Amino acid sequence: GALRRVDWEIKLLYDGDCPLCMREVDMLRRRNTSHGNQIAFVDIASPEYDPAENAGISFEKAMSEIHAILPDGTVITGVRVFQKLYEKVGLGWVYAFLNVPGLLPLADKVYSVWAKYRTQLTGRQDMDTVLEIARRRREGTASCAVSSGPTGRMTNACALEAGVLSWEELADALSRQQTEEERGFRARLEAGREPNALALLRLFGDDKPEDVQVKLYRDHAGWCPYCQKVWLALEEKQISYSVEKINMRCYGDKPREYVAKFGQLLPAAEVKGQSIADSNKILAALETEFPQRPLRPKDNTPAGASVSALLSLERQVFGAWLQWLTGGRGQGMFVTAMDQVEGVLAASGGPYFLSGQEGSEACADGSGFTIVDVMFAPFLERIAASVAYFKGFKVRGNGRWPHLNKWYDAMDGRAAYRPMKSDFYTHCHDLPPQLGGCYQEIEKYVSEVDGQDGK
Repeated sequence: GALRRVDWEIKLLYDGDCPLCMREVDMLRRRNTSHGNQIAFVDIASPEYDPAENAGISFEKAMSEIHAILPDGTVITGVRVFQKLYEKVGLGWVYAFLNVPGLLPLADKVYSVWAKYRTQLTGRQDMDTVLEIARRRREGTASCAVSSGPTGRMTNACALEAGVLSWEELADALSRQQTEEERGFRARLEAGREPNALALLRLFGDDKPEDVQVKLYRDHAGWCPYCQKVWLALEEKQISYSVEKINMRCYGDKPREYVAKFGQLLPAAEVKGQSIADSNKILAALETEFPQRPLRPKDNTPAGASVSALLSLERQVFGAWLQWLTGGRGQGMFVTAMDQVEGVLAASGGPYFLSGQEGSEACADGSGFTIVDVMFAPFLERIAASVAYFKGFKVRGNGRWPHLNKWYDAMDGRAAYRPMKSDFYTHCHDLPPQLGGCYQEIEKYVSEVDGQDGK
């Protein structure tokens, strides 16, 4: 019979359950809209997939390697599919190397190995298992009934295939797949003996859960720098505490009960029965109520007399950074503020802001680490990441500030700080929603931070 008229130039059969495949499909879809919608997309993993509508290509065959169909019914496979698709979205140059004699067969051989093992390489089961699960789904639940356990309930494997695991069954299935290392980590986490962002309980010394007198309300993702100040102080002072995670305003509403008690601020805390909703006030309460391992030097010492000026400098650095990060101006002001930080650290002899000053040795572990380092840490951490990403300007590793680099190194060595320190990628992508956007000037380090530099 006559061929049906179609409004596409190539039809791609893709595996919608393949996460890596979907990244490429999503890119092609975006470009397709601006290049005449020449590509039609068909998800072979969809229950509605019909071989009769797609040149008779079965699900099993389509899964074995990538297929595409041309308007005249011609079926193409392998690397040539990518070549055709990229041509249709204006990226033909990407696969132009295939025109070199001898390279197409070689590329197809490499692709065939990838196609054979792609399900395992992308975190799924082996191809045979994937195909068997798909077959059972097409046949309904009859095959699951056959493999049900003696109680008449479906086995975990069968229930997982059918997509009907209860929460308890899912937890059981996952726990049985954990390594010994993972089980140990989870046990320590539950017992309150693991310093980690996932922890909802932290115990020190001989404390038991019923001994906890501090509850910290902090954000879910560990984005909030003010939460991090209190979190770091609790760890440094080794105060046992529990955690309740609350949404930051930029990614969800707070519970009504929380707002009624604390308003919209984060962090908040309950300290020996006191409800406090301000990071500085919480820090002050912790110093008063838990005098062990103090963080603030006594006022009548040289170190104590320096604290207020240094905390003012921290706010000055914050303001200069924020102005430059969210706008196109302010680099000079930022560099001047960081020069002042370098000067303070150089004068102290380092590695911390008050190292060597009388009075600092009585704080924390006696190394000179004080409340000043607690206050600077969250923002200097975010500064190092964000100005590299958005401004192409390195802070950490910059020869202009050697004493600041020693401070960063010393912080990385602190057992209380390491588990809460985030990475450049996270900060560079969590700051824009918090700040309403960051001003991109120079993209020198963007691909490196985003992991797209091929290294």
